[in-house]
Amino acid sequence: GKGNRLAAAAAQAIAENPGQGYNPFFLYGSTGLGKTHLVQAIGNELLKNRPDAKVRYMHSDDYIRSFMKAVRNNTYDVFKQQYKQYDLLIIDDIQFIKGKDRTMEEFFYLYNHFHNEKKQLILTCDVLPAKIEGMDDRLKSRFSWGLTLELEPPELEMRVAILQKKAEAAGISIEDEAALFIANLIRSNVRELEGACN
Repeated sequence: GKGNRLAAAAAQAIAENPGQGYNPFFLYGSTGLGKTHLVQAIGNELLKNRPDAKVRYMHSDDYIRSFMKAVRNNTYDVFKQQYKQYDLLIIDDIQFIKGKDRTMEEFFYLYNHFHNEKKQLILTCDVLPAKIEGMDDRLKSRFSWGLTLELEPPELEMRVAILQKKAEAAGISIEDEAALFIANLIRSNVRELEGACN
């Protein structure tokens, strides 16, 4: 939609030339707006263009568990090297590392490695970096170094189109008036639209 054209253009630019212009790419917004969809599309497009690229998508919970396992098993060096190998690292819901001092410290060093080596880092969150309570100030500052964009809820016409696509995919017909009625009532996110269609 209109409100997210800049995010889509930035995603395309990153997929074509990672680590150069928008590093890190920090995407934030409410749930159900397509943050995960967009960042995974970047990784998929990069792999399509450069099959040899090393790309990793993960939720921040996976990063936290991986770090805790390394600490528990005393395999800290292996953990550090594992993440440094990637050309593109995507971490979804980065806000969940807040309040975990050792995890934040390790991520601070990983972030610096990616930035210094011009390797692409993409992060998603539900709020602006500055508004992540309990996050290390050094990380909040670094999260804002590249390009920070908010994904916005789709406008009315886009919500109608989404409903019609969802209905078509489900093999049902939805009248324009019905789609417009639903789209006028549900404005917050795509998941709620899909639920209403179902």
